[in-house]
Amino acid sequence: MKNLLLATFLLTNLANKSFSQCTPMIFPSPGCTKITTSTTITDLSGGCYWICAGLTVDVVASAGSAFYCEQNVTININDSDGDEVYAKPGCVINNYSSADIGYTSDPSSITANNLGSGTLTITATCTPLTYDYTLVGTGSPCNTVLGISTKETSKFKVFPSLIAQGELIYIEGIDANTKSIRIVDVTGKQISTFGANTTIITSQDLVQGNYFVIIESAQGNSTHKIVVL
Repeated sequence: MKNLLLATFLLTNLANKSFSQCTPMIFPSPGCTKITTSTTITDLSGGCYWICAGLTVDVVASAGSAFYCEQNVTININDSDGDEVYAKPGCVINNYSSADIGYTSDPSSITANNLGSGTLTITATCTPLTYDYTLVGTGSPCNTVLGISTKETSKFKVFPSLIAQGELIYIEGIDANTKSIRIVDVTGKQISTFGANTTIITSQDLVQGNYFVIIESAQGNSTHKIVVL
């Protein structure tokens, strides 16, 4: 069912490729998972995600997913078999992967950065790109809970973000509500875990590459990217 819906999304946009306006339809969960907080996504089956405005989403692994971004979304794709991104004005697409990523947008109103060894190219040009919310209702669709509800908190700080192997990483904001601290690589594989009261961790076991420090607490989760040089 999911693959059929994804095919419908892609065909809708490709059919509109020669027109000035593109209007793909947004399907409610489970057709398309709605992202309501900044988060990290690991999807090895190739899904569909509808991302609310102003969020930052780190894609640590993807088997070729579709991402429908509202305004001012930042999406960082670190590992992929080839995703398709639909981007409204103000969005930033960063491709750190070795995959070929396509995107549909008004190219004058988004920022597309190819920072890996793959490619980042326009699938369709839209002026403007709009979404059809018929199946999810009217009003302010991204304020309606249809998808995941995992909270994200910005109370934690992790620094520095660029380090050499063996250097220390510092965490601020740890308190009695902190549940766990862990490091995962770009495939989502867990590399290290630490006690809930940890404020200093070492990068001794990390080889050169990109990683994410994920802090879980009662107030929500916090995801921080670090790069080992």
